[in-house]
Amino acid sequence: MEAEQINMKAGQNKLDKEKAADAVKEVHPVREMARCGLDCGNCDWRERCSCPGCQAAMGHMFHGECEVALCSIGKGLDHCGQCTDFPCEILNRFAFDKEHGDPEGSRIQVLRHAAART
Repeated sequence: MEAEQINMKAGQNKLDKEKAADAVKEVHPVREMARCGLDCGNCDWRERCSCPGCQAAMGHMFHGECEVALCSIGKGLDHCGQCTDFPCEILNRFAFDKEHGDPEGSRIQVLRHAAART
């Protein structure tokens, strides 16, 4: 019985986070989405490094090749949310990277939202 309650709470927390992420997206929509779900329109590197974004750069970024973008391009997808393997290990490794990632997983949520619209 106690395990059931814990599982129910965990499920509710997940739903609450998803609702919150959807609410944030409605208030602050993604202006220009990268293949990984990053909002290029709000990225600090864009201006500093003259980064055109992975959509325009075809995965060949100012910092080198982007494994996530190249995978998406190789599969003929606009973004990772369209992939049958979503979210895969490559995307998770990138999205939750401590230095460049997003510990809350908002990129994954953005991609889920984008996939639902297509």
